[in-house]
Amino acid sequence: MNIPVVSLRQGEESTLLMLRGNARGDAAGFLLEELLQSSANKNVLVDWERAERVDPCVLQVLLAFQKLLGNRGLSLRIARDNPAVREYLQQAGLSEDFPLSSAASEPSKQGSDV
Repeated sequence: MNIPVVSLRQGEESTLLMLRGNARGDAAGFLLEELLQSSANKNVLVDWERAERVDPCVLQVLLAFQKLLGNRGLSLRIARDNPAVREYLQQAGLSEDFPLSSAASEPSKQGSDV
């Protein structure tokens, strides 16, 4: 099992949220706190290309944060998608709630750290 890794990288106009491994529910509280402290006034791009699984609790945090951003005229979009996560979102009827950014990259076979 992959160790979960949640990290944020700040840019001038946006924050890159990277999820790796198994993004479990216990990461959800940490994720929300970090997003609120550092990214509440920036667009957020999500890279979950190398996530093995994204727990529903983490998705719930992302949906809530996306709503907060939307109320501020900002957005949360997927920069690097993951076919398994996307399939889960489609089955759950949530695919449209996690749109791809216009500059989204296709998943690579090996993946790489950004």
